[in-house]
Amino acid sequence: MAKSKVRWLFLFFIIALSLESFGGEIKLRDKLSGASLGSIRSIKIGRYVFIPIEEFAKALSIPTIKDLNAKKISLFYKKNKITFTAYNPFVHLNKFKFQMTTDVRFPNGDFYVPLPEMVKGFELAGINTLYFDSNRLTLYVIMRPPNIVNITTVTNGDTLELFIKTTQKFQRQNIDTIQDKEWIYININGGVIDVSQKWDHINGPAIFEFIPSQIAMNKARLALHVAPNVSLDNIKLLPDASEIVVTLVSNSIASSVVFAELLKEREKWKIDTIIIDPGHGGKDAGGSAPGRILEKNIALSIAKKLGDELRARTNAKVILTRDRDYFVPLKRRTKKANEAGGKLFISIHVDANRVKSLHGHTVYFLGPAKTDETRNVAQFENSVIKFEDSQNEYAGLSDASFILAANAQNSYNKESQELAAMINEAL
Repeated sequence: MAKSKVRWLFLFFIIALSLESFGGEIKLRDKLSGASLGSIRSIKIGRYVFIPIEEFAKALSIPTIKDLNAKKISLFYKKNKITFTAYNPFVHLNKFKFQMTTDVRFPNGDFYVPLPEMVKGFELAGINTLYFDSNRLTLYVIMRPPNIVNITTVTNGDTLELFIKTTQKFQRQNIDTIQDKEWIYININGGVIDVSQKWDHINGPAIFEFIPSQIAMNKARLALHVAPNVSLDNIKLLPDASEIVVTLVSNSIASSVVFAELLKEREKWKIDTIIIDPGHGGKDAGGSAPGRILEKNIALSIAKKLGDELRARTNAKVILTRDRDYFVPLKRRTKKANEAGGKLFISIHVDANRVKSLHGHTVYFLGPAKTDETRNVAQFENSVIKFEDSQNEYAGLSDASFILAANAQNSYNKESQELAAMINEAL
C-alpha cells in the first residue's frame, strides 16, 4: 500500500514538471510590413518563456558562432556581437554587459534564452529592433531600419509640394504612382517606413487624409486622399539631398471661397464622433444561455467599457444608442447616429450556439449579403422588428434587405471593410 502511494506521488511530480515546461509556438513577424518570418519553438519554465537561440538566428538568417567547450554562443546581429553563456544570466552585447533575472538553459547542448529578458537587454544596449507580444505569442522584428524618416509640405499658390526625407538616395525607377479618383498612391520600392510614427504634420487644405503603409518587406506606400480638383503633377529627386519631391497641382487657382470649402470638406473626414450600438435591450433579450445569461446585458457591458476606452484614448465624442437596459427600435438607433453626425457606427452583439466547442469572433461590415451565412445573420438580427410597436414603418422591406435600406452607406464600403479588418486583427 505504501509503495503504491509513493509511485503515485512520483508520477504526479513528473506530470506536473512536464506541464510546467510546456511552451508553444512563437510567431515571428516583420514589425513594419506585418509579413510572417516563420515561427520557432518555446518552452515555459515557471514564469519565463525560453526560445532556442540557434533556431531564432536561423529563422532570421543571423550568423552565429558556437563554442561547446566554453558553452558560449555568439550572434552577429546588425553589426552587433551578442554572446550568451549556458547556466549564466549575463549577456555581452558588444561592450555592454546585461544581467538577466534567470540563467540561459542548456538542455541537450541547445541554448535556450529567456525571451522577454533578451528583448529587454537589446533595448538597454540601444538595439531597438525586437518587440515581444506575450498575449499573441508573437515576436516582432524590425528587419530593416526605416529609410523614410520625415515628410513636410509647402503650399505655393495652386501647387502643393511634399518633401519626403530619406536616409538613402532612391532612383526614379524605384518610384511609381497611381491616381484613383480622389486617391494618389506613391509606391517606393526599397522604401521602409515606420507606420507607428505620428505623421500628423502633413498639412494643406488639398489633403484630406494621409495613410503611410508598409505593403511589402521592401515597398512603402504613401496614400493621399486629396480634393477632387487636385492631381499629381510630377516627382523629382533632389541631386544634393536624400529627398523626394512630389508636386500636386489643382486644376484652378483656389479662391478664398474654394479654400474655405476645402477646409470644411477636410473636416468631414475627421473621425470626431463614434456611435456604439449595444445590441438588443429591454424586452428584446437577444441570445441567452442557462443561468439568465443574456446577450443584451453582455453587449451593454462591452459597449460601456469600449466607450470608456475611446474617451480615454481619443478626443472623439462617443455616443451609445442605449446606456441602460431598455428597448430601442432600429430606426431610432440610426436616427440618433445620423443626428449626432456619427463617423463610425459600431454595433456589438454576442453569438449564441448550442455547440459548446465553438469559440472565437466574427466581424461584419456593411455590404451586400453575398452568402447564405450573411443573409441568415441579417435576417436574424432584423427579426427584432417584431418587438416594435410601429412595424408598418418597415413595410415593403424584407428582413434580409433591411440593414442595407436603412443605412444606405455603400459609398463607404471600402472604408468599412478596412475598419472591419483592423478590428478583426486586433481581436
